[in-house]
Parts: sequence; structure tokens; C-alpha cells
Amino acid sequence: MGEDWGGRQVDGERFEGLSFTEDDLSEVVTKGAVFDACTFRGVRCNVSSHERTACTNCTFGRGGVVAGACTGWR
Repeated sequence: MGEDWGGRQVDGERFEGLSFTEDDLSEVVTKGAVFDACTFRGVRCNVSSHERTACTNCTFGRGGVVAGACTGWR
């Protein structure tokens, strides 16, 4: 089981080369965040929102981002 981000607020943070595997991003709110060269596998993001958030050079595998309304990813 992955990490539980528990509704975390992510404002302007940058994540590079990280692996998100089975992480629970439910109710996470991102604004102006950048995920660069990250890997997402089996990530849950129901009721999360992503404003001005970028996923660049990322890999989505084994189901990628699953369950729920992930909106605003660019």
C-alpha cells in the first residue's frame, strides 16, 4: 500500500523523478505544482483537484491514475 496524502494542499511545489505507487491522493488540492519525470502506478485521486498543475515527462502504468475525478492536470 502506498502513501496516504490525506487531503494535502500542494501549492507551487515541484516533484522530480519520484515514484507514486498505490498512493492515495484523494482530496489532494494542487495549485501551480509540477510533477516532472515522475511515475504513477495505481494512484487513487478521487475528489482531488489540480489547478495550473503540470505532469511533464511522466509515466503512467499499471492502471495509471485510477478512481475518481482528477481534474485540471495539464
